[in-house]
Amino acid sequence: MKSIRNAILNVGEFYKNRYGGLFHCLEQTNSNSYLLQNVVSGCTCECHNITLYEDDTIEWAYSRIILPKEDLNRRG
Repeated sequence: MKSIRNAILNVGEFYKNRYGGLFHCLEQTNSNSYLLQNVVSGCTCECHNITLYEDDTIEWAYSRIILPKEDLNRRG
C-alpha cells in the first residue's frame, strides 16, 4: 500500500487511524507533528511523523499525551 511519510494534515479535519479510532486535527505544532484529539475519549496527543495511507487512514511514529491545564494544576 502506498503511503506518504510526514504527511501534511488539514487542521480542522477528521482522520481515522489504522486501528479504527477517529481523530480531530486541532493544530500543527511543527513541521512533522500535530495535536490530534480522539473523538470518543477526548484524549489529546501530540503525534509525530504521521504517515497517510492511500485508504486515507493515518498512523504515527510516536506521540505524547497532552493534559488539559486544569489536570496539570491538580498534579501539583
